[in-house]
Formats: sequence, structure tokens, C-alpha cells
Amino acid sequence: FKTLKKANALALSTAILLGVSTPVSALEKNKEEKNFNKIQLKSNSNSYVLNNSKVLDAQTSVPSDFQLSKDNWDGSPNYTISMDMWYGTNGDAWKLYENGKLVHEVKLVNNSPNAQHAEIKLTNKSNGTYTYTAELINAAGVTKSKNTIVHEITKNDAPIDVPLPESASGYPAVGYTVLNEDDT
Repeated sequence: FKTLKKANALALSTAILLGVSTPVSALEKNKEEKNFNKIQLKSNSNSYVLNNSKVLDAQTSVPSDFQLSKDNWDGSPNYTISMDMWYGTNGDAWKLYENGKLVHEVKLVNNSPNAQHAEIKLTNKSNGTYTYTAELINAAGVTKSKNTIVHEITKNDAPIDVPLPESASGYPAVGYTVLNEDDT
């Protein structure tokens, strides 16, 4: 066995663990290589063949199409919004929009061309209708969700917290009316 420098050993170990490298000594010596998708790397006196060079390629396309879904259809204030891409170019980040406003952003592991999944659990949302769209983002660009999720919450019986003043001056206060639950 040869002693490898720490950097070379780390790079080779990573490539072998990812399944993209085979030590050249494991290949047949007289076999002519006809596959042009393979790349040969040489480092000092060591040589390795990458079997899956796409892992090392720079990102060349925007994320593939993906699907949004939800897990609760009965008007509950507790539900999960999920993003699933079954195959293709992965994203590095997922952004979820609720009624046009960014409400969640998460970094993703890019494992192209394999499936990709992300989700967010929403709890105790106020009664109302919520529309969800999303984006997958990588270095090559942005892909917007093809579908929109609409979730109508009708079963949140939690009391609405309305801040009331400690005291009132002037004319006596008769009562308060909540015009819109979303107003602050």
C-alpha cells in the first residue's frame, strides 16, 4: 500500500463513498476504455477513473418540475405542505409563498438526478383561505411550481387574541368590533 497525502486520501475516499470512483488497480490492465463519459484523474503516481462524471459537473440547467401537495383536506388548522420532485435536476433551495408572501425558505441537498423532498408543518393557522406556491432554486436559475395549493381553514375554534387597552379616556367604550382577523 502507498501512503497518500491527507488531501488526496480525503478526495479519493469521498469519491469512493459517493460511488463515483474505482481505483485503477482494480481495472483490467489491457482493457481499452471506450466510454467517453469517464474521466481519468492523475495525482502524483496515483490514478483513478470517475465512473459518474456528472456528479462533478457544474450545474447546467434550472431545477426540474416539481409538485406541491398537502396532507389535510378537512379544514383543520394543522397541516403539512410538501414539495416533491421525482427525478431530474435538483434545487439548492426551496421557497414557499403563502398568499404571495414568502413564509418559508430552506436549503436543500442537491443530489441530482435523484428525487428531492421538502416539507413544512403548519399549526394553529387562523380560519381563512391560504394559497401556496413555491420555487426551487439552483445556480442556473429558478423553477416555479406548476400547481397551486389552496387550503381553507374552517375548524380553528381557538379564541382570537384582541389586545384591549387598560383604560379608556373620554366617552365610555361600548365595545370592540374585529373587522379583519389579519389586521394588527
